[in-house]
Amino acid sequence: DQESAGRAKLANEIYGVGGDRLSLDDLIDLEKKLAFKQPNLCPVLIKVLHKAKQKRSEQPERADYASWGRFFMEWMEIFQSKKKGDRQFGVDEWQAYRSWVAIVQGLAELGFVESECTVETALAKLVRSVREANVQPRAVRTPVQVGEYLSMAGQTFTHLWMLGMNEKALPGSPRPTPFIPISEQKNCRIASSSAEELNKQVQRRFERIVSSAQHVVQSYARTDKGEHLQKSHLLRFPGRFSLEASEELASCREYSNLLAKEYRNGETFNDWKAPAVQLEGDVTSGGTSLVKDQSNCPFRAFAVHRLHLNQAPSLDVGVTRLARGLLMHDIAESLYKTYPTPEQLKALSDSGDLLNVVTEYVESAVETYNGKRVRPLGREIVEVEVSILSKLSEALVYFDMQRIAEEQKLLEFPAGQLSKATYELWAAEHWTEIELSGMKLKLKIDRIDDCNGNLILIDYKTGGCSLADAGGKKPYTFRPKDPQLAIYAVAMDQQEHKVRDVAYYQLKDGELSTHTWFEYTQGRAKATPIDELLNSDTDVSWLAVLNQIVGGYIAGDAVADPLNPYDTCRYCHVEPVCRIKCKTDT
Repeated sequence: DQESAGRAKLANEIYGVGGDRLSLDDLIDLEKKLAFKQPNLCPVLIKVLHKAKQKRSEQPERADYASWGRFFMEWMEIFQSKKKGDRQFGVDEWQAYRSWVAIVQGLAELGFVESECTVETALAKLVRSVREANVQPRAVRTPVQVGEYLSMAGQTFTHLWMLGMNEKALPGSPRPTPFIPISEQKNCRIASSSAEELNKQVQRRFERIVSSAQHVVQSYARTDKGEHLQKSHLLRFPGRFSLEASEELASCREYSNLLAKEYRNGETFNDWKAPAVQLEGDVTSGGTSLVKDQSNCPFRAFAVHRLHLNQAPSLDVGVTRLARGLLMHDIAESLYKTYPTPEQLKALSDSGDLLNVVTEYVESAVETYNGKRVRPLGREIVEVEVSILSKLSEALVYFDMQRIAEEQKLLEFPAGQLSKATYELWAAEHWTEIELSGMKLKLKIDRIDDCNGNLILIDYKTGGCSLADAGGKKPYTFRPKDPQLAIYAVAMDQQEHKVRDVAYYQLKDGELSTHTWFEYTQGRAKATPIDELLNSDTDVSWLAVLNQIVGGYIAGDAVADPLNPYDTCRYCHVEPVCRIKCKTDT
């Protein structure tokens, strides 16, 4: 209903702004901010919050433990208030509530031995009691009983399923004790002394167990870790028991696949084809992620970009990895816009003020980020983040100057002479558009350098990256894992800019590395020139590959076909609505 949907939106907003811990006032203020955009977002919840705030204003400065116990119970009743249509407590929830009541009663009994205290002291004792309490909900009695072979003897059942009925396990092999002569064991007819005695004893128990139920199912596995098994000779009732395991079941990796085959003659409906996308000339945001999702798995692209099944933000303490990556983008943008050339950066480095200047940009970016959080970060966490980002940004500048210096020595120009290349920032966080198969996509390039009129497109990565995923080492891959650099190059080429190189700057765990398209040896490029991959006259160009991917998205291709089932499906958040496991060839 509307109340539940509003609470879900409020929870998503809390996760998005880093609300790992919120006070009552912070929660009320956040709801008020959202109310400007969506009035009456969750009226029942806000009413409860105001009641709790009013109750808090009535609390005394000091009271005995019995009074604090009543206060905490009244506080719980405010949040426990239900409206018509709310579900009742389940069995486990009701038992947890009973345990809570017992803990509060124990707190109230402290009044017999201790004097009055403040609410902070009473709350600290309550929290400690809750942490030390061992709440184990009692399971509901179930008619299903699982046990070993010997433990079932003497009991009666309505239905019985006996597993593992192979010759190796039933009757098994005799194991005479080494401390008594075997002849004496056989004379005394000890069951484990010989195969004959063991078979007699197991057969008696087997007959007793079989007669303990009206409906009996017996089964065994044909193989166990490559070893072929035979059925037990005790299974001698072909008219009553199913002795043979199904060949189809034995070769089937998932039982659900076998069930699906049973309905192959029934009514079927192929729903991998979605309605075609209606192009109205508008620019679609999230261009690189749309192409990447469609290339990795068409169904994920359909679920995320057409059904808008977005993943809820993770709730982490401190600064998340995603937030730290965005901070690095902001810091690099401010730094390179102020010092756009390597000469200016070198002069700043030679003056000894590089770290101080970088720290100022970092502090400004962290302060802006901290102001957007519902609960600002503590001073200690801010100091740690500023230190980490300052060192990483300083290392980025040194690494960048070193890379440019090496390229200036190796780069050969058309005149045939080794002349010094001039580098300058062309744009940072540059918004642009690309048109693929008639669809206009909006995208943002992290950084663009100008080298003698040729552009170098750079993308910052705080996680793992590889040119092989972008089509770098395999330029003719029709389904690249991460076509981001190819999209950037095609977008700038469509605007008639000369693209010389594309590169990843990997900033991971305090280490920096670069993944560029070209590899220089004595001034000559070893890799395939960018011009060949941007040539639209070939069917293996980047433009042709991207047009094919986006064309499938526009046509409604939504088949569950992951590029790499392990990597693509491992952390996919649309798994609850995906039926990839129902495919018989998966």
